[in-house]
Amino acid sequence: MLIFVVVVVVILLLLALALAVRIVRQYEKGVVFRLGRLRAARAPGLRLIIPFIDVMHKNTTVVFPAPLMSTIEELTAFLTREDKAAGSRNAPGVRQPNGATTPAIQG
Repeated sequence: MLIFVVVVVVILLLLALALAVRIVRQYEKGVVFRLGRLRAARAPGLRLIIPFIDVMHKNTTVVFPAPLMSTIEELTAFLTREDKAAGSRNAPGVRQPNGATTPAIQG
């Protein structure tokens, strides 16, 4: 009889452990709710929750593709034309956006 009780307890513990383990993938975030209330946000990795009390929802993080190279080249060309029209922003004596003036080069 004692062996039967031990086997049942071990099976229940293994079942509880299997229900407690959650895997959050690298591109996901886990949000844990305890009894319907927000508990925490979980980072990627192996996470444990309390079975039947905690619920974890996984949210996929959105990754936007990098802009096309032609867009970057167009922006660079535009900024270069603007710099040539206004003078170099790093030239001595040019007022910076924060109001500071670039010091003259000491030679």
